[in-house]
Amino acid sequence: MIRDSLPKPGAQLGQVYGDADCTQSGQTITCVSRDGPLAQGLPLSFSMDLRLPQTTRAESFRNCAELALIDPDDRSALGRDDVRVLQDTLSALGHDPGPSYGVVGPRTLRAANAARADLGMTESQTLDRALLARLLGVSPQQKDANPDNDRACATVGLQVCSPG
Repeated sequence: MIRDSLPKPGAQLGQVYGDADCTQSGQTITCVSRDGPLAQGLPLSFSMDLRLPQTTRAESFRNCAELALIDPDDRSALGRDDVRVLQDTLSALGHDPGPSYGVVGPRTLRAANAARADLGMTESQTLDRALLARLLGVSPQQKDANPDNDRACATVGLQVCSPG
């Protein structure tokens, strides 16, 4: 999973190009690979259009994104952004979690428990990071071997367009 925290309030995710599905919640964009989990040594390439507020007057825009490897042993509850990623992932795997808006309802719980059954996990009435990690292909044996390389930043020049 890749997380992008936008530095400009009001910036909006536009089109995504490549092998990722992305959603936005506030100033956070979360992307997951369409081809399943990221594997060590394999690339994932995609780009996205960002629409900046019209009040932006800068000549450049600096943005940073980072890999978010979820600990498969973490049983803590999911926040709204992670619930949305879980719902999108369940849907991509053929389970019906209902609308993907980050709120847990009965359809999401049914879909999560169907996925748990597929993975040989115990049924539960809560969603946790262990389930999300397994759905994203992270096994209990995997740990981030080099967390120092999980963040990258880029600065791009902006073209100011006048109305009309």
